[in-house]
Amino acid sequence: MKIKIVDPLLKHKRYRGQYLFLSLVMLIIVEGCAPQQTANDVEEQSTVESGSSVAVSNAQDDSSSIDVRVMDINGIKAFIASQVGNIVVVDVWATTCEPCIREFPGLVELDREKASEGVVGISVNSDFLGIGSESPEDHLGAVKEFLANQVAEGCDNLLSETPDTELFSAMNIESIPVVFVYGRDGGLVKKFGGAGSGEFSYESDIVPLVESLLDK
Repeated sequence: MKIKIVDPLLKHKRYRGQYLFLSLVMLIIVEGCAPQQTANDVEEQSTVESGSSVAVSNAQDDSSSIDVRVMDINGIKAFIASQVGNIVVVDVWATTCEPCIREFPGLVELDREKASEGVVGISVNSDFLGIGSESPEDHLGAVKEFLANQVAEGCDNLLSETPDTELFSAMNIESIPVVFVYGRDGGLVKKFGGAGSGEFSYESDIVPLVESLLDK
Protein backbone atom coordinates (compact mmCIF):
# COMPACT_ATOMS: atom_id res chain seq x y z
CA MET A 1 0.00 0.00 0.00
CA LYS A 2 1.41 3.41 -1.01
CA ILE A 3 1.10 6.34 1.40
CA LYS A 4 1.05 9.88 0.06
CA ILE A 5 2.32 12.46 2.53
CA VAL A 6 1.39 16.11 2.18
CA ASP A 7 3.34 18.58 4.29
CA PRO A 8 0.77 20.62 6.27
CA LEU A 9 3.32 23.40 6.84
CA LEU A 10 2.90 24.40 3.26
CA LYS A 11 -0.74 25.20 3.98
CA HIS A 12 -0.68 26.98 7.29
CA LYS A 13 1.44 27.30 10.46
CA ARG A 14 -1.47 26.18 12.63
CA TYR A 15 -1.01 22.68 11.28
CA ARG A 16 2.51 22.44 12.64
CA GLY A 17 1.38 20.26 15.52
CA GLN A 18 -0.30 17.88 13.09
CA TYR A 19 2.87 17.78 10.99
CA LEU A 20 4.97 16.78 14.00
CA PHE A 21 2.43 14.11 14.93
CA LEU A 22 2.45 12.64 11.41
CA SER A 23 6.26 12.67 11.37
CA LEU A 24 6.31 10.72 14.64
CA VAL A 25 3.82 8.19 13.25
CA MET A 26 5.92 7.70 10.09
CA LEU A 27 9.04 7.20 12.22
CA ILE A 28 7.29 4.47 14.20
CA ILE A 29 6.14 2.80 10.97
CA VAL A 30 9.66 2.85 9.52
CA GLU A 31 11.18 1.48 12.75
CA GLY A 32 8.57 -1.26 12.78
CA CYS A 33 9.64 -2.33 9.27
CA ALA A 34 13.26 -2.90 10.24
CA PRO A 35 14.45 -6.48 9.49
CA GLN A 36 14.08 -8.80 12.44
CA GLN A 37 16.68 -11.45 13.31
CA THR A 38 15.44 -14.85 12.28
CA ALA A 39 16.31 -18.26 13.69
CA ASN A 40 18.54 -18.82 10.64
CA ASP A 41 20.38 -15.55 11.34
CA VAL A 42 21.03 -16.66 14.93
CA GLU A 43 22.30 -20.02 13.73
CA GLU A 44 24.61 -18.42 11.14
CA GLN A 45 25.99 -15.98 13.73
CA SER A 46 26.59 -18.84 16.14
CA THR A 47 28.44 -20.74 13.41
CA VAL A 48 30.67 -17.73 12.64
CA GLU A 49 31.45 -17.17 16.32
CA SER A 50 32.20 -20.87 16.73
CA GLY A 51 34.54 -20.74 13.76
CA SER A 52 36.31 -17.73 15.26
CA SER A 53 36.78 -19.58 18.52
CA VAL A 54 38.32 -22.51 16.69
CA ALA A 55 40.69 -20.13 14.86
CA VAL A 56 41.78 -18.54 18.13
CA SER A 57 42.25 -21.96 19.70
CA ASN A 58 44.38 -23.11 16.78
CA ALA A 59 46.52 -19.96 17.01
CA GLN A 60 47.15 -20.65 20.68
CA ASP A 61 48.07 -24.25 19.88
CA ASP A 62 50.80 -23.07 17.48
CA SER A 63 53.20 -22.87 20.43
CA SER A 64 53.36 -26.68 20.40
CA SER A 65 55.28 -26.48 17.12
CA ILE A 66 58.07 -24.45 18.76
CA ASP A 67 61.05 -26.45 19.97
CA VAL A 68 62.74 -24.86 23.00
CA ARG A 69 65.73 -26.62 24.53
CA VAL A 70 66.56 -26.02 28.19
CA MET A 71 70.33 -25.76 28.72
CA ASP A 72 72.76 -24.46 31.32
CA ILE A 73 75.52 -22.02 30.41
CA ASN A 74 77.95 -24.80 29.52
CA GLY A 75 75.43 -26.37 27.17
CA ILE A 76 74.70 -22.99 25.58
CA LYS A 77 78.38 -22.28 24.96
CA ALA A 78 78.92 -25.80 23.57
CA PHE A 79 75.93 -25.40 21.23
CA ILE A 80 77.25 -22.08 19.90
CA ALA A 81 80.71 -23.60 19.40
CA SER A 82 79.20 -26.53 17.48
CA GLN A 83 78.07 -24.13 14.74
CA VAL A 84 81.60 -23.56 13.41
CA GLY A 85 81.46 -23.13 9.64
CA ASN A 86 78.39 -20.92 9.88
CA ILE A 87 77.91 -17.28 10.70
CA VAL A 88 76.15 -17.36 14.05
CA VAL A 89 73.90 -14.66 15.51
CA VAL A 90 73.06 -15.15 19.19
CA ASP A 91 70.28 -13.00 20.67
CA VAL A 92 70.01 -12.99 24.48
CA TRP A 93 66.58 -11.77 25.58
CA ALA A 94 63.74 -12.02 28.11
CA THR A 95 59.97 -11.78 27.84
CA THR A 96 60.04 -9.03 30.51
CA CYS A 97 62.50 -6.88 28.53
CA GLU A 98 60.65 -4.42 26.27
CA PRO A 99 63.70 -3.48 24.15
CA CYS A 100 64.30 -7.22 23.63
CA ILE A 101 60.74 -7.70 22.42
CA ARG A 102 61.04 -4.80 19.99
CA GLU A 103 64.22 -5.99 18.31
CA PHE A 104 63.61 -9.76 18.39
CA PRO A 105 61.73 -9.89 15.05
CA GLY A 106 65.02 -8.86 13.43
CA LEU A 107 66.59 -12.17 14.44
CA VAL A 108 63.67 -14.14 13.01
CA GLU A 109 63.79 -12.27 9.70
CA LEU A 110 67.58 -12.58 9.43
CA ASP A 111 67.46 -16.31 10.08
CA ARG A 112 64.66 -16.81 7.58
CA GLU A 113 66.34 -14.82 4.81
CA LYS A 114 69.95 -15.94 5.31
CA ALA A 115 69.71 -19.53 6.58
CA SER A 116 70.32 -20.91 3.10
CA GLU A 117 73.58 -18.92 2.98
CA GLY A 118 74.93 -20.40 6.20
CA VAL A 119 73.57 -18.02 8.84
CA VAL A 120 72.33 -19.56 12.09
CA GLY A 121 70.03 -17.60 14.41
CA ILE A 122 70.11 -18.65 18.07
CA SER A 123 67.79 -17.16 20.68
CA VAL A 124 68.78 -17.52 24.34
CA ASN A 125 65.98 -16.72 26.77
CA SER A 126 66.99 -15.54 30.25
CA ASP A 127 63.63 -15.51 32.05
CA PHE A 128 64.81 -17.98 34.72
CA LEU A 129 65.96 -16.08 37.82
CA GLY A 130 66.65 -19.03 40.11
CA ILE A 131 64.60 -17.64 42.99
CA GLY A 132 62.99 -19.95 45.56
CA SER A 133 61.28 -23.02 44.10
CA GLU A 134 61.17 -21.55 40.60
CA SER A 135 62.29 -23.82 37.77
CA PRO A 136 63.27 -23.06 34.17
CA GLU A 137 60.31 -25.13 32.99
CA ASP A 138 57.97 -22.67 34.72
CA HIS A 139 58.77 -20.24 31.92
CA LEU A 140 58.39 -22.58 28.96
CA GLY A 141 54.75 -21.68 28.33
CA ALA A 142 55.33 -17.92 28.10
CA VAL A 143 58.52 -18.35 26.08
CA LYS A 144 56.90 -20.72 23.58
CA GLU A 145 53.87 -18.45 23.20
CA PHE A 146 56.08 -15.47 22.42
CA LEU A 147 58.20 -17.44 19.95
CA ALA A 148 55.08 -18.80 18.24
CA ASN A 149 53.74 -15.26 17.83
CA GLN A 150 57.07 -14.30 16.27
CA VAL A 151 56.97 -17.38 13.97
CA ALA A 152 60.44 -18.23 15.28
CA GLU A 153 60.41 -21.99 14.70
CA GLY A 154 63.28 -21.60 12.21
CA CYS A 155 65.65 -20.34 14.92
CA ASP A 156 67.46 -22.50 17.46
CA ASN A 157 65.60 -21.53 20.62
CA LEU A 158 67.27 -22.09 23.98
CA LEU A 159 66.04 -21.37 27.50
CA SER A 160 68.78 -20.94 30.08
CA GLU A 161 68.52 -23.09 33.20
CA THR A 162 71.39 -21.07 34.63
CA PRO A 163 69.95 -18.11 36.61
CA ASP A 164 70.08 -14.87 34.68
CA THR A 165 72.77 -13.15 36.78
CA GLU A 166 75.10 -16.14 36.44
CA LEU A 167 74.33 -16.41 32.73
CA PHE A 168 75.12 -12.73 32.19
CA SER A 169 78.35 -12.97 34.14
CA ALA A 170 79.51 -16.02 32.17
CA MET A 171 78.68 -14.36 28.83
CA ASN A 172 80.05 -10.94 29.81
CA ILE A 173 76.64 -9.28 29.57
CA GLU A 174 75.91 -6.09 31.48
CA SER A 175 72.32 -5.68 30.28
CA ILE A 176 69.97 -7.03 27.65
CA PRO A 177 69.16 -7.11 24.82
CA VAL A 178 72.56 -8.31 23.63
CA VAL A 179 73.45 -9.83 20.26
CA PHE A 180 76.69 -11.69 19.53
CA VAL A 181 77.87 -12.27 15.97
CA TYR A 182 80.37 -15.09 15.37
CA GLY A 183 82.32 -15.70 12.18
CA ARG A 184 82.66 -19.00 10.32
CA ASP A 185 85.79 -19.81 12.35
CA GLY A 186 83.81 -19.64 15.59
CA GLY A 187 85.45 -16.43 16.77
CA LEU A 188 83.43 -13.53 18.15
CA VAL A 189 83.23 -10.77 15.55
CA LYS A 190 81.18 -8.24 17.47
CA LYS A 191 78.92 -7.83 20.47
CA PHE A 192 75.96 -5.44 20.22
CA GLY A 193 74.28 -4.05 23.34
CA GLY A 194 75.25 -3.92 26.95
CA ALA A 195 76.21 -1.02 29.16
CA GLY A 196 77.70 1.99 27.39
CA SER A 197 77.39 0.49 23.90
CA GLY A 198 74.45 2.61 22.78
CA GLU A 199 71.41 1.51 20.83
CA PHE A 200 71.54 -0.92 17.94
CA SER A 201 69.18 -2.48 15.45
CA TYR A 202 69.22 -5.47 13.16
CA GLU A 203 68.48 -3.34 10.12
CA SER A 204 71.19 -0.74 10.70
CA ASP A 205 73.90 -2.72 12.45
CA ILE A 206 73.60 -6.50 12.54
CA VAL A 207 72.35 -7.28 9.03
CA PRO A 208 75.06 -5.18 7.33
CA LEU A 209 77.74 -6.90 9.41
CA VAL A 210 76.40 -10.36 8.58
CA GLU A 211 76.23 -9.49 4.88
CA SER A 212 79.83 -8.29 4.95
CA LEU A 213 80.89 -11.59 6.51
CA LEU A 214 78.99 -13.51 3.83
CA ASP A 215 80.89 -11.61 1.15
CA LYS A 216 84.28 -12.72 2.49
